[in-house]
Amino acid sequence: NPYPKCEAMTIDAADNLYFTDGSIIWKMSPDKVITPFIGIPYVSKRVDGPASTAQFRSITYLKADPFGNIFVIERDDTNKDNLGDYYVIRKISSDKVLTTITNTRDNAALKTRWIAGVGVDSSGNLYLSDGSGRCIKKMAPDGRVTTLAGLCNKREFSPIYVQGDISKAELMSPEDILVNKKGEVVFADLRLNR
Repeated sequence: NPYPKCEAMTIDAADNLYFTDGSIIWKMSPDKVITPFIGIPYVSKRVDGPASTAQFRSITYLKADPFGNIFVIERDDTNKDNLGDYYVIRKISSDKVLTTITNTRDNAALKTRWIAGVGVDSSGNLYLSDGSGRCIKKMAPDGRVTTLAGLCNKREFSPIYVQGDISKAELMSPEDILVNKKGEVVFADLRLNR
């Protein structure tokens, strides 16, 4: 049997901790009982469906929303078509059914080579740091994508940092994202150490 390892983690509203080794997600209850949650060990492909058959390839991020769902971001680095890496956004529903929502290759509004951070708010909006585009995108529960901050893909090289109105602000290297109880989005900008 596989043993629990932690490469990404999240916590839900009931204080259950979920963590992954990239292909299986484990759950640790508040009383510290660890059990396999979803995924099949020793496989490396994506399969949607109920917990008994769902499979992951390469989980990079986990984020729980307030409704009992867990968002899973997987990086596909197979490069089978010579188009480079992309990311797949999936959701585990509160009844443990895994579905694929979209990916950064086929969804023009999410196109990026690097998702560098993920956050979720109390309404179930997903926030994605576009590390290569130097911006933060917001994906609503209905799938609509908007730019929250930064001027996506304005500068590929020699980025600059511009504070102020989010319609004009420029980010350098947005990464990890948290959303507080007021709905304010807090992110780390790696290259600025801010």
